[in-house]
Amino acid sequence: MAGRGLTAVLRATDAAYEGLGRGALEGVKAAAHLIAQDALARTPIQTGALRRSLVESDNGDARNRPEAAVGYTAEYAGWVHEGMHVQHKVGEAKFLQRAVNAKGREAIDEIQKATGTRRR
Repeated sequence: MAGRGLTAVLRATDAAYEGLGRGALEGVKAAAHLIAQDALARTPIQTGALRRSLVESDNGDARNRPEAAVGYTAEYAGWVHEGMHVQHKVGEAKFLQRAVNAKGREAIDEIQKATGTRRR
């Protein structure tokens, strides 16, 4: 009898862990999207190619390592990002870093909301 109770608890724990993992992955993806949208608005425009090179990806899995990434595929993205000496008519240097700084708290809120771990 006690063995069946323990089995039920273990199954329930596994199901809760799976749900938390799926929520974490969805939350991380939502957080990355939030940061990507802010970064896109801050990205300098000369031809539009840099903005078009913005990518979001979720590289993790729900159970073991939920992760997502935001970046740019244009070869010169790093140079533009770090070019503090360049004046842009539209956008600004450090566009991705500033997006993380501006939206970091909201990104954390997205993860907490998706996992049900938001502190009161």
